[in-house]
Amino acid sequence: LSQFQNFDNLKIHKHNDVLTKHKRLWQNIWPEYQNISEFKELIKFRNKRFKFNNLQTLYKNKKIIEFGCGNGSISMGCVLDGAKSAHATDIGKNNIQFAKIMSKRLKIDKKIDFKQSDILKLKSGKNNYDFLICSAVLHHLKNYKDFNKAIKKISTYAKQNSYFFIYVAGK
Repeated sequence: LSQFQNFDNLKIHKHNDVLTKHKRLWQNIWPEYQNISEFKELIKFRNKRFKFNNLQTLYKNKKIIEFGCGNGSISMGCVLDGAKSAHATDIGKNNIQFAKIMSKRLKIDKKIDFKQSDILKLKSGKNNYDFLICSAVLHHLKNYKDFNKAIKKISTYAKQNSYFFIYVAGK
């Protein structure tokens, strides 16, 4: 984390530099959760929003997919809360490796699949997921064109009458 504390080095005018550093930042932070009890606390914290809004009923015994899963804590929380199965993707190789290790340690690796992929380079889906998640990802895209492209790609994974949990920060 110390290598990212001086944000004055970010070249805001060059968006790619910001994205590259942001990607490196999260690939170094998420895998820091080596202690399983700490990671379980993170899962509870990340899924608090789902429980508060009673969203478990929307994914219990259903297939879910998460785009930009980071360390997989949200998807793992959904599986632990009763989702039938989960597929989760993230651009970060370290994040995916870490998520696979933790899902195995939590004994849910048979119900959850992690793949490394860029949200803008996803192949079209087969409309077979009941609950879709994209939390704190889309606001990092370069422009509205990429945002719309990502939403269109994501929509190809949704069954009819599925639910989409989206969280974005912005103004």
